[in-house]
Amino acid sequence: MKSTLPRMTVQKLIQFKVSGMVQGVNFRQHTQQEAKRLGLQGHCYNHQDSSVQGAVVGPSVKVDEFQRYLERGPPAAQVHGLETIKEIKGPNDAQIQEILGNNGGFEVIKQLPSIGAARRMSLLPFSKSLEHKKTKHWTLGIASKHRLSWSRRIINQSAENEGSIRNQAKNDRETGPPYGEQEIKRPYDQCATINTTRNFQEHKQWDQSGNNDWEVYCEDMESDVYSWVATEMAGTEAVIPTHCINGTKLSRPLNITLSPGALTSSSLDEITSDSHQTVDAFTQVSITPEESFALLLDYQSSSDTFLNDSVHPHAQGTHPATFPIYAHMHNANPEWHDLVDRAFCNSLTKQEQRRQGLWWELIKGEREYVRDMGIVCNVFMQSLRDCRTPVIEPARLELFSVEVFSNAAQIYHVHIKILKRLMERQRQEWPLLATATDIFLQSLLEIADLYDAYMKNYPFAQASVRRELATNDAFQQFINSCTTASLTYKRDIFVFLSRPVTRFPRMLLILDALLRATPVDHSDCEDIPILKELLERVVKSSQPGIESAEGKIKLWNTAERLLFRKGEIVDLDISDPKRRLIHMGHVLQRVRNETYWHGWQDIQAILLDNYLLLTHSDDDGSLVVVSRPVHLDFINIVAKNGVSERRYDYVFSKIQRGGRRIESMLPTESLIFPFIILAEENPTRSLTLCVGTEKERLKWVGKIEEAKSLRKFDMESNRSFVVDTITTPLAITDYLTCADIFKIHDRDTVALSTFNSIWVGWLRDSLSFRQLIKFESGHITTVAVAEDSGWMLVISSGILYAFGLQELIPTSEPSTWNVKSQRQGEILSRQGQTVIWVCTGKTKGKTLVAYATYSKSSHVTQLEFLEPLPGNTFRLFAQSLSTLNLPGYASCLTFFRQTVAVITEKSIIIVEPGSSTYHCVPAPGSANSLGEDAPVLKLLSSVGRKKSGTKPLGMWQIGGNEFVLVYDWGACFVTKYGELCRLGAFLKWNIVPSYAFYSPPYLLLFDEHYYRVEVRVAITGKMCEVVEEKGLRMIPWSREGQAMIGWSQRGLIRLVETEAIQS
Repeated sequence: MKSTLPRMTVQKLIQFKVSGMVQGVNFRQHTQQEAKRLGLQGHCYNHQDSSVQGAVVGPSVKVDEFQRYLERGPPAAQVHGLETIKEIKGPNDAQIQEILGNNGGFEVIKQLPSIGAARRMSLLPFSKSLEHKKTKHWTLGIASKHRLSWSRRIINQSAENEGSIRNQAKNDRETGPPYGEQEIKRPYDQCATINTTRNFQEHKQWDQSGNNDWEVYCEDMESDVYSWVATEMAGTEAVIPTHCINGTKLSRPLNITLSPGALTSSSLDEITSDSHQTVDAFTQVSITPEESFALLLDYQSSSDTFLNDSVHPHAQGTHPATFPIYAHMHNANPEWHDLVDRAFCNSLTKQEQRRQGLWWELIKGEREYVRDMGIVCNVFMQSLRDCRTPVIEPARLELFSVEVFSNAAQIYHVHIKILKRLMERQRQEWPLLATATDIFLQSLLEIADLYDAYMKNYPFAQASVRRELATNDAFQQFINSCTTASLTYKRDIFVFLSRPVTRFPRMLLILDALLRATPVDHSDCEDIPILKELLERVVKSSQPGIESAEGKIKLWNTAERLLFRKGEIVDLDISDPKRRLIHMGHVLQRVRNETYWHGWQDIQAILLDNYLLLTHSDDDGSLVVVSRPVHLDFINIVAKNGVSERRYDYVFSKIQRGGRRIESMLPTESLIFPFIILAEENPTRSLTLCVGTEKERLKWVGKIEEAKSLRKFDMESNRSFVVDTITTPLAITDYLTCADIFKIHDRDTVALSTFNSIWVGWLRDSLSFRQLIKFESGHITTVAVAEDSGWMLVISSGILYAFGLQELIPTSEPSTWNVKSQRQGEILSRQGQTVIWVCTGKTKGKTLVAYATYSKSSHVTQLEFLEPLPGNTFRLFAQSLSTLNLPGYASCLTFFRQTVAVITEKSIIIVEPGSSTYHCVPAPGSANSLGEDAPVLKLLSSVGRKKSGTKPLGMWQIGGNEFVLVYDWGACFVTKYGELCRLGAFLKWNIVPSYAFYSPPYLLLFDEHYYRVEVRVAITGKMCEVVEEKGLRMIPWSREGQAMIGWSQRGLIRLVETEAIQS
């Protein structure tokens, strides 16, 4: 039980008049000054059998000093003082009995009804009798185990004396029945079996006569009262307010301030009103978990624990209306055994003491956790948003707050509710807590998802804070200003951000110990394993996410340090959520030069789930990529267990003490273990990497194979393009030479050509195919459909024919389709010309048909542009727009809005239909802005390439003013004026393509030698996937938007772009 008047001298115990309940009122400063004046230098005396605890007395106090105090006052005061003398350890019993006899205290003791029977027997002359011993035994034994049974009478009185209020009170105590046997007092009938606090303001009488300054208490206190706090209200939000020290009445409920010094005199004056009134009713205020914990420590802690306490360093200077939490304790962080009676604690088994201590530790940890989460929300998060001078740009402040603090506010508010319930349960069942497992079980389902999301986001939060600290000085100053002793106890922000991550593991450790300390027949033996299982499930389910996030942070930090070859675009796709860092470590690679043949280079190898990078560390911490990154789709390990080699790449010299070298010697033999990686993009390119141990080599080989397997599994389920087989009719027995897919009558239609005929039918309906065009002579090489003009174009033996689609396929019923002969087609090419290819498209708002003829003798390609004219269904008309002769062999062209790009064997030429002028791209002026040593210029001029020449494959518009030039070695980017852009940045392919196709936004590169297709994003150069198909051979495209059709071992196939499944 807490001291009623903390640290009062004996003189003040007798003379000082206190009105109302004075629990928590701070008279320390006045008391210590009075004690110093009297020479009573002692220490705090606390005893469970003391009516006035905390009296400042000492062994040096003389008996005559007490007798001198007693002779001043009336018998009631004498008895009250003699009770105090009885309980201090200064005078002995004989001296006390002598004082009692000299002052006539025996008769007064018998007549006072406020003193209990056990107390009267202990002070009467026959106190040594057997009955007295029994009573004393009961008082110090049973009552000490039920410390809540001690009661206290409290009296309130207001009096006026020249405008000042004098508070007078007299505290007394008598033993009562044990805690569980007490009678429930009104007005709280529904509360637990505990003592009640009553207000005796209506029954008190005070008599002041003459110069006597002593009070006479005339009320016969019949009820048993407890303390300042109405204990029957444990678990509620009601407390009984105290009178202020000046005796004024509170104008509104007093919210108890728990931190020392938090309530100033000015704030105290605000909550006081009429000085001539007193509180005569219970006032309802809100009890927070902090206040509940303070009440538990201040008013329910065992007095026997604090025997002979010295003055606490925080006791001085505390405001009278402030309730210090630990002012009466040595230990500011008490344990359960520090708060209960020693006799009561010793009466329990060691196992039960251990169990109660663990429950106390669990609830105390919850309280500290709520405090720390409050600091996260209030000190860091809210303060960051409320800064007058923005620490972080307002545009990204909210995003930064979400990334760093995640759902910390939600976790904080949920745990406030949990803590309130725990503190309520603790107050109800103090000092023995039966269980609180049900509270955690009820709340766990609510917080499991919150913790899972927070823990998976924690590595990103930590990385964001570190990055911001390194780049933002204002943010660093903000964090330093928050990291103070008063706000965060000098702990940095990372400690607070990690609190939710470590909360469940800490709880699991306590629950393990609690389960071992729980009796077998206790309900917790069944509930705690369930709680542990749920907590472990949350921790285990979040662990992969935490590891993945930590790996991603490590990946990002590594990617920020990479330095690639100047100009080359290597998109590692780090921002992809699936991207992972598989392995990273040091390897050795042989370096041979003119001076030394057996050199070795220390390489930092980085294995991602899409690339293998070989780098070396620079002095500034950056990682310089020493070799082109090898995509995982092109890696093949050809030697896993090669023979170990001896490494001799440096020489040691033995030096004498004088500094003269006396001999040189080779180092101790060092074995290295190689493994060979073959880059399938170039079969001649192999990488021999060595490590120091066999175990390390096996680890590298295993990690590479694991990464390849994960890559393959991911690509099978997330393909951008798939191979679709086109079903052909059984009636077609000849070899197919060409095909095209178009749409008519809102149905996908397929046109197939053999050497002398053309078949047309619905896609995926082999029974609908009909032979619509029959050639008596010649050899068909190309069939193309111009959907805008409604023409079907056919090249047979170098002659270009045109057939009307509406005449061939008038309806959607195959039985109505018309059959045409070779003679019924319109010849578009000139006589004597040999057409090699035909393309259709739009430019300048016109639909054009362009065909090319090639002369081997002059090595010139002639382009003819035709414009189809509207006519009837029986006759097709076209007018010649322009004719253009270009040097070299032209393979295809691309239509743009105003111009046309013609792809020749050595360059890309921009021409304008209707004009005889043309120019090549990139423009010659690009070299002036980039410099002569620009890598892209060397690639375009074939300098440094093993194969002479550079073959263009196509040109496409990928942006409003940006075009991509595709070559067999890579690609570069130009503006609409033909000048190189992106500072000369370029792409390099992993294969050597012979054909390219643009299907926005993808660029497909076909390697017909190794039967594979490399798929990239045209704008960024990101490597998407590799499509492999045996015997793959593509049909050249003839119009924009044409399907990608080809042949393979499965027959006629097409590449189809997949679509994401909408959830």
